[in-house]
Amino acid sequence: MKKPNYLKGLRVVLAILIFVPILLFFVDFADVLPDNLHTLLHLQIMPAILGGMAGLVVFQFVLALLFGRIYCSVICPAGVLQDIINRVFCIGKKKKKGVRRFSYHKPMNILRYSILGLTFVLAVFGMIELCTLLDPYSNFGRIASNLFRPVVMWVNNLLADGLARMDNYTLYHVTISNVTVFGVISALVALLVFILMVVFRGRLFCNTLCPVGTLLSLISRYSLFRISFDKEACTHCGNCEHTCKAEAIDSKNLTVDTSRCVDCFNCVSSCAKGGLQYRFKPSFKKEAE
Repeated sequence: MKKPNYLKGLRVVLAILIFVPILLFFVDFADVLPDNLHTLLHLQIMPAILGGMAGLVVFQFVLALLFGRIYCSVICPAGVLQDIINRVFCIGKKKKKGVRRFSYHKPMNILRYSILGLTFVLAVFGMIELCTLLDPYSNFGRIASNLFRPVVMWVNNLLADGLARMDNYTLYHVTISNVTVFGVISALVALLVFILMVVFRGRLFCNTLCPVGTLLSLISRYSLFRISFDKEACTHCGNCEHTCKAEAIDSKNLTVDTSRCVDCFNCVSSCAKGGLQYRFKPSFKKEAE
């Protein structure tokens, strides 16, 4: 009998509590939200690095060293958005009586560390364009500001017009402005990249193109708490590998690439016999390359 696992549920709750306020911050066209809501934005790594907030950067690095890439599945709004896209895609698969199955792929280390290195070198010389182009938070901001916000304003106008016909002026008509063609195109491109990568390879963006994810991977491979196999309990069913959207679990060789694991805990929830566990297991050896 499968033992209940609360890690995934806790992760989802925390992700919602952080994602929803950040989303509301970007779509709040009427400035009705409290000013202190923006403090959640300070948890984002790339803005913290570019803004010289050393204390926050150190905090995120310590968090990754202790628990792995929690940032990517809980704090990063772009990561949560990709999870939402994946969930929508899974619903479509279920309607077709299918089940989405991921499979292990070797990491593209040359590509991801080259991108990280190039991003760092350019930033040192004051050229942050590549940072903002690949930064997950910046991409989420583009999508939310140029796509989600105009939609919210349009819905507001429809509701305002409908209420006005009933002599109810609780809502007011607003002009959809500050949205440029370039902004909409850049947001559509970012969203399309997320959708395509999620649909075909899960968290490929986070483990290949994202400099934040790659930076955290240098630390998370040595995390104290990590997902690992209990080889005696493992039944070799392969469920863990097929539910790993980071494609970091090799169920054949019983290894977990902690540098790519985003701590979504889907694999732990899918394991019926406790063959895969999230536990305190210090290691200074790379489990997968």
